[in-house]
Amino acid sequence: IRPVDRKIFEERVFPREYSVMVYTEGNNYYAKNQDGVTICSNSPTACLQKAVDYLQQFGGGRVLVRKGSYQVSQVVIDSARDIMLEFEEGAVLNVVDAPDLKTYQTKDMISMPVVYIVNSENIYIKGGTIIDTGVLRGQNIYRDGVLVKNSKYVNIEGIVVKGVAGNGIRINGQGTYDFSNPDNSNLLTKHVTIRNCRVEDTKTYKYDSTYYVKGFSIEIEHSEDVYVERCTVYNSGESSFRTHAARKVVFIGNYVYNQILGDPFDIWGSDNVVIAFNKVVVPQGNLTASGIYLYLYTRNIYIIGNDVVTPSDAVQISLYDVTGNTIENVWIMYNRIPGYIGLANSRMKNIYIIGNDIGKQIYVNPKNKVYANNIVIEGNVFRDASINNIYVGNADFVVIRRNYMPSTIMVEKTDKVIVEDNVIYGPSDTTYRPGIVINGSVNYALIMDNYIYNPTYQAILVANPNNGVVDVIRNIVESAASACSGCATIQASNGSVSLVRIRNNIIRNSLGNRSVYIGTDVVAEILDNIVDKPIDINGTAVVRRNVGYVTESSGVATIAAGQTRV
Repeated sequence: IRPVDRKIFEERVFPREYSVMVYTEGNNYYAKNQDGVTICSNSPTACLQKAVDYLQQFGGGRVLVRKGSYQVSQVVIDSARDIMLEFEEGAVLNVVDAPDLKTYQTKDMISMPVVYIVNSENIYIKGGTIIDTGVLRGQNIYRDGVLVKNSKYVNIEGIVVKGVAGNGIRINGQGTYDFSNPDNSNLLTKHVTIRNCRVEDTKTYKYDSTYYVKGFSIEIEHSEDVYVERCTVYNSGESSFRTHAARKVVFIGNYVYNQILGDPFDIWGSDNVVIAFNKVVVPQGNLTASGIYLYLYTRNIYIIGNDVVTPSDAVQISLYDVTGNTIENVWIMYNRIPGYIGLANSRMKNIYIIGNDIGKQIYVNPKNKVYANNIVIEGNVFRDASINNIYVGNADFVVIRRNYMPSTIMVEKTDKVIVEDNVIYGPSDTTYRPGIVINGSVNYALIMDNYIYNPTYQAILVANPNNGVVDVIRNIVESAASACSGCATIQASNGSVSLVRIRNNIIRNSLGNRSVYIGTDVVAEILDNIVDKPIDINGTAVVRRNVGYVTESSGVATIAAGQTRV
């Protein structure tokens, strides 16, 4: 899955045998070229660096690091091309500090990476383990495991990073990201693949409300076309996978376990991001971590087929922004979510929530009305009957279609909503659970072709004032009001709506005392329905061609079926 066509990684055909071999004998460290000539007999840092620098003289090649323990402060691949740095299984870099390390500095942090790839092209890092002490070096000083900056066609495969006081793997670069039009961005780091890597125990240090170091496991900033596949993150001190001002990023088949702080996927101000077929496990005590979190100006995001196992009271997929920027063009499809999908406090448009398995609820509640436009909630399956399964408030236009659920759809403070072809089967207890509720300040609602079985109260309820027009068309309702003998199956409460049109519905086996109730100060059209209990009119109504029950009542008055009452 790729958001756009991506140029295949241009890996040079490196020689089968090493060009330079780095190895240890006892407490001694060496680097030899392929002719067996020793080019370094010094510290492990010196020999690794010498091997890389040596190959740069010849236009590239393969460094093979033999099994062993190496005390290393830093290895820098700078302004190079066609370098492969391969570690045998069991080759371990134990991080030590040293003066005069090369750093990458911004206004917010200083990074002193262990492996630093900068201004280079076609670089391949394979295997090896980096182990840091995890101690804080100073405020905003990061001891990143691997840093890629201003480079392209970089492949990082099979590396393990443990305990760093900073990021496990950081992909970063200079250039500009254009938030208003990302296609105008000019990013210098691009075409990076991270595959089969493992990052453990990144460290975050915080003093009061100030972070000294944030330990993201894999962070992608100001970069383009990055592919992260089959990586494992354990005990991440901050978000496991994070993007910031990044483009065309794919996360596929990754595994996050025991998230400590932050969110497993943290997508901040990025575009064209795919998050697909990943598994996330967050400990039961961590209620603050979303599985997947989108914020700032984020667009063209594809969240597909993920298994998010976090506490059921947590929000597993969250769109949240308090800056006034728009999150747009987001597809949330075929994920397994034990708790919530939350669209809150954000300007949003073109959000498609389709085919997910959801434990509790989808809620749409942006901070301002008419800033949630074209929200589609379709084909989802819900499990928990103890909560409203879908809640919509403060939206412009929402479609709720073909969902399957045991509890309520509630809509309020919304301009236009379409609720069609859903199955609501009701809980097995006597809790207050109506089927569909239009709960006030909805300008237009179309409720059509739904099947509602065994709601404990009303099947369709128009409640609270300031609703405009509500159309209730071709719905089938069975066994409504199982816990409310005084309830109607379809009800428009007193003063709740300007006009309600109830047409071509089928009502069977009502357990309340009325099929339809129209309250005072409500204008209604009740046409061509099949009902099984009285139609009770206390407002102004046109009642025609309804069949199934012999009378239609208004308070104590009774009129013949099929007549018009005004």
